[in-house]
Amino acid sequence: MKITKGLLLFGVLVVVASSCFDPPEYPNQPSIDFEGLEFYAEADAIDSLVLSINFKDGDGDLGLSSDDISFPYHPRNYFLENNGQLISVPTISPYTNIPPIIYLNTGQTGKLATIRTLEKPEYASKMPEYIYPFTCTTYIYDSLYIEVGDEEIFDNSYNITDTLRSSNPSNKDLYQIKENFYTQKNPNYDNITVDFILSNNTELNWETITGTECGPSFDGRFPRLSDKDGPLEGTLRYSMKSEGLAIILGSQSFKLRVTIKDRALNTSNIIETDFVTLEGIKK
Repeated sequence: MKITKGLLLFGVLVVVASSCFDPPEYPNQPSIDFEGLEFYAEADAIDSLVLSINFKDGDGDLGLSSDDISFPYHPRNYFLENNGQLISVPTISPYTNIPPIIYLNTGQTGKLATIRTLEKPEYASKMPEYIYPFTCTTYIYDSLYIEVGDEEIFDNSYNITDTLRSSNPSNKDLYQIKENFYTQKNPNYDNITVDFILSNNTELNWETITGTECGPSFDGRFPRLSDKDGPLEGTLRYSMKSEGLAIILGSQSFKLRVTIKDRALNTSNIIETDFVTLEGIKK
């Protein structure tokens, strides 16, 4: 069964308080309420489930740009082996078209955790086995950059594939390492979370729905809604596209549980839709 899925911002309507009158006062923590849910079955395209929510935010810092991929909005956390503990470390991405760079806080030490860390008894119980679904959700075979000066987090047992020499004296040279790293998704990478709850109150996990392959969840990002500070309110239409919507949900009743997050990492209230069927909300 082939299930491909992509996330798309279908449309955003934003109303910003005008300076011609006293702007409304909202808390800096965003608040949302449910507006609507529609299903579009496409004969010659991928089906869409479109969620509409109303939002209010006191300082208007809603949305992330495509450049917002450095700490604290980085995609994944990596880990250091440290005296039997696994210490989380983020990444930064100051350059385009190159892998992320490990970002060490002062005093963080240890070797980067990889699939080989599982062979060490003091860490094996703290990491999932190298089996599905962790082979595609947790263990990531990819390249990573490490700044010159941070060589203590790797050694000659790591696959060092390249060295990037900087032409700018203010930037450090970089080591490129390609390994099967132990990672976890950064919960601050996405700014909208969408959970699917079935009528028996079980949560549908789209990442492992096939039982054999891993796919993305319907959590995602919406872009920056304003370039000004100040109260912001409007309606966000968030479209979730998948060939698997009708296949997986069929005639089952389900509801959505939704939150959003601003750039200061304030999380909104949780909203839930009523239980619906695709046929009942079909357009």
